[in-house]
Amino acid sequence: MKTSSSNKQLPKPKRRWFRFRLRTLLVIITLVSGALGWIGWDLDQRRSEKVTIAWFKKMRGRVAFETRITSGPKKAGGKKRQIIG
Repeated sequence: MKTSSSNKQLPKPKRRWFRFRLRTLLVIITLVSGALGWIGWDLDQRRSEKVTIAWFKKMRGRVAFETRITSGPKKAGGKKRQIIG
């Protein structure tokens, strides 16, 4: 008596975790570290500005920030300038 292979049920394959190449891992780590480094640098700049502003105020100085509004046309040339850049 022969048993056919179609009657046997194969066990379910185990679920595997995602597999990454080393190159992919290095690229992801590089991108994340670059983003975190940029955020850290920006936070350090803001902390430095706060310290400087506090020092000026302590010395009875005055601090003012200039804000520029760039919503209007930048130079003569009208629509052409806006379309071309």
